[in-house]
Amino acid sequence: MLNIPCVTELDEAGVKFRRKREPRDMFDISFQNGILEMPFVPIDDGLKILLWNMVAFEQSQPAIPLREKTLSSYLGLMDSLINTEKDVAILVRSGIIGNYLQNDEQVANFFNQFGLLFVLDYNDHYLHGLYKDVKRYSESTWHKYRARLMHDYFSNPWSIISVVAAIILLILSFLQTYYSAAK
Repeated sequence: MLNIPCVTELDEAGVKFRRKREPRDMFDISFQNGILEMPFVPIDDGLKILLWNMVAFEQSQPAIPLREKTLSSYLGLMDSLINTEKDVAILVRSGIIGNYLQNDEQVANFFNQFGLLFVLDYNDHYLHGLYKDVKRYSESTWHKYRARLMHDYFSNPWSIISVVAAIILLILSFLQTYYSAAK
């Protein structure tokens, strides 16, 4: 089954989340160069009711092929991305989700309930290519090490200065050793 990690795990693997500036519709999602761009979605009680009804209608139409059930695919993606309130917090901070409920946990529960409502064939839906690209990127060891390096050593200006100073001192020590041995 082709599935993708949650937002927190993707964030640790170096994936960046960005709000799409001029989306065609709410399903205009793209992934390129480690950046997942999604349109803004304001989550409130009215949208919750509307989405429940729309997905129920979409799922009740057996004549529509699964790859054309875009709302189900979108909600399957959101269910995969969001597991906890930490995932919601990252998406809110990125400008992708507007949380108009009481807290982030309610948004997480809302999207996680959709996973119980329907079964999504992850190999045959309109976001299949996006799933493959995100999964390939997030499983790359290079991206994980790079993200850890950026998080641990380049998270603030002082750590950047100390890393640069350490590299300069290492180079100067090497040069001093080289010239001392050459004499």
